[in-house]
Amino acid sequence: MISTVNPAVIAAHAAAWVGTPFHRRAAVRGVGADCVGLIRGILAETSGVLVTPPPFVEDWAATSPILEAGNRHLIPVTSGPIPSIGDVVAFRIGGGPVAHVGVLSGRNGPQAKSGCRIVHVCERRGAVESRTPWHTAGRWRFPLAEGCETGKPNLRPSDLLAIVQEDAGGAFYTVQDMMDGTPLSRSRHYPTPGAALAAIPPAIVHVERV
Repeated sequence: MISTVNPAVIAAHAAAWVGTPFHRRAAVRGVGADCVGLIRGILAETSGVLVTPPPFVEDWAATSPILEAGNRHLIPVTSGPIPSIGDVVAFRIGGGPVAHVGVLSGRNGPQAKSGCRIVHVCERRGAVESRTPWHTAGRWRFPLAEGCETGKPNLRPSDLLAIVQEDAGGAFYTVQDMMDGTPLSRSRHYPTPGAALAAIPPAIVHVERV
């Protein structure tokens, strides 16, 4: 079984995308993204994996590319009836094809037995956090980068430490458990340490450069 990124790390990254404008086929936090671009962006930030989308076609939803891409690049979740924070969830809109995807960010309330809040990208509003209004059609989790571990299940974003390191490709940051140093995720490469520092989500308040 392939391990997955700790939910606290995903929650910190997803929150940072809120407010990103809508832009078709883009995946740049704060600049532009569509719903799939949100997932591509968080995958790059947490696993260092860059995914190039296929050319856009008007009837894209009829071919279920979201399900196909989720199964290729993410870790399918096939057990457990209730989605968890940090899960990537695809939706059918109005009983039609799978046409939307987002990241679960929390329950609707402490007494909620069903329904979660989700970070997703809408054409009119850009990246927002709202309730999940549709039926789930697929569920995945983000894969761990080599050398990283899932870590404790009860971590919060405030427990995370981002460490920026340089290497032959420029720089990257590794997110760790601030308590014991467990490496939890590794970002993509950036051209300079400054660029890596700027890419760290603001929810990760503890940052070091080595």
